[in-house]
Amino acid sequence: MCRECKRYGKTTAATTVHHVIPVEKDLKLAFVNNNLLSLCASCHDAMHDRITNELTALGSLWVTRLGLSPHLEK
Repeated sequence: MCRECKRYGKTTAATTVHHVIPVEKDLKLAFVNNNLLSLCASCHDAMHDRITNELTALGSLWVTRLGLSPHLEK
């Protein structure tokens, strides 16, 4: 189930696994369970800007929410 939709009481099938800390930023976290978030396509699109590929405010919020190190500098 989509974890973002679940926050709002909706039940939506998850179709994507989102890397909370993007793989491009930290390859070591690519398969760490705490860095993976099940999302529907719509919520996944809201996690990062599709032009710049940078995290949106919502994407950054999940970094904080999951207690991951925000070392997002390239």
